[in-house]
Amino acid sequence: MLNALRKQAGSWVVKALLMLLVVSFAIWGIGDVFYGGSLIQDIPTEHMSDVKVVHRNKPLMQYHEIHVQPDSVLHALLGVDSVTVNSWHHQAVKRLAPGFTISARTNDGIVEAIELEGARFVLGVQFHPEKMRPEDPRWNALFARLIAEARKAQAKRVAAESNAK
Repeated sequence: MLNALRKQAGSWVVKALLMLLVVSFAIWGIGDVFYGGSLIQDIPTEHMSDVKVVHRNKPLMQYHEIHVQPDSVLHALLGVDSVTVNSWHHQAVKRLAPGFTISARTNDGIVEAIELEGARFVLGVQFHPEKMRPEDPRWNALFARLIAEARKAQAKRVAAESNAK
């Protein structure tokens, strides 16, 4: 589907945002740190919980359930309270950056999704929805929303450039 979306994109802004989406899924915690949050550097050694959730087990991808906040953008996109996601990480959000909210957690309390409060669309996830799309097309809604937001941003930029002339 991403290849079809790239062909339909027709704009460098949308193409760039598609690439950013793929990259941002891999480095979303860095964004939280950039805005003032912090990371658990190694979940197995720094996060103690009575509930056992495997977040990484080389060389295999792990899967676990996350619980999605009902009032979140992620919930609006997926329409579920919980969903199984893939997992290949050993770091996680420790202290959330100002202006962000937690939109999903695992059973052991690890943050799996964050959102920026306000009108701007910023959604970071700890898992890889691009790899789950073939088995679960609900994840297409995430990509469709990103593309819609990119198109809105492009339209605003074009309008501003037209008004400046």
